[in-house]
Amino acid sequence: MTLNRYTRLLAELGIYYLNAKQYERGLAYIVDSFEYSIRIRSDKGMLRCMGLFEQFRLFASPQIQQRYQEMISEVQKLSVYAWMPVV
Repeated sequence: MTLNRYTRLLAELGIYYLNAKQYERGLAYIVDSFEYSIRIRSDKGMLRCMGLFEQFRLFASPQIQQRYQEMISEVQKLSVYAWMPVV
């Protein structure tokens, strides 16, 4: 329960800074939230962060975009393992 709250806090901080037009800081919080959402396998958290990031992608630095791509790779790994048949 605490990790869910932490991921939500990070996302809310990201939204706050995005609304304040501090895009780099806001997107950094969004990617942090995305990372924790992946760790705890929160589908809702992952989708929320992905949607927010894509909405503000144009403002992301190359470093933030690289981190986001790494997180996307992690999500893809999770989805591959989720669909593997049990033998």
